[in-house]
Amino acid sequence: MSRGLRLYRRLALGALLLTFVVVVFGAYVRLADAGLGCPDWPGCYGKLTPAHAADVIRDVHAAAPDGPVSLPKAWKEMIHRYLAASLGLLIIALAVLAWRLRDNPRAAPAVALALVGVVIFQGLLGKWTVTLLLKPAIVTAHLLGGPTTLALLAWLALRASGAVQPMASLSHAGRSTRRLQLGARLAFVLLIAQIALGGWTSTNYAALACTDFPTCHGSFAPDADYAQRLPRRARTRHDGRR
Repeated sequence: MSRGLRLYRRLALGALLLTFVVVVFGAYVRLADAGLGCPDWPGCYGKLTPAHAADVIRDVHAAAPDGPVSLPKAWKEMIHRYLAASLGLLIIALAVLAWRLRDNPRAAPAVALALVGVVIFQGLLGKWTVTLLLKPAIVTAHLLGGPTTLALLAWLALRASGAVQPMASLSHAGRSTRRLQLGARLAFVLLIAQIALGGWTSTNYAALACTDFPTCHGSFAPDADYAQRLPRRARTRHDGRR
């Protein structure tokens, strides 16, 4: 293995590890209700760090103690952005190196360049997540961007190490191989759908809309108010608490 390919593989593995950290920390930011800890983008109240905007953050928190803004939440949000920005730079470096190694079949420059586009779009989704005040469709798309980036980097790392080999086409594969490939592809589509539905449930705060299992309020097809994304019975209780 050449020195350039070894560096490429190390960059891919490093980016893969950093992506995992970014995805997990992003989930932590959401669970900590810190997604609007800094309500502007890319800085925090126009500053590079929450420390520079500490006075403004304290004033906002004092005015709304139960609101989404506080100094600890601002730091969580900004650390996530710093990690994501570092990942973006690392992926750009990976794409540049992949292009320089484009004659090597292990480099996969087209996938590496596509990954740059994915990360740029993911950054825009991160911006819109904040500026559009956690709009469910944007937050869900942003959530899906993390596993997408992780999967592409995992494929690049495996390709660079020689672990990924071209699969036999369905037309030339045996019957058992075709069934295995079709089953794997179907399972992959179902997995993506399940992740997307889980994200959509979370971003609409609908996890407790059905408090029993496996039915929903005693029915497998409850009378639901889809405009409000809640079963009608849960919607009535929700309105009563407001």
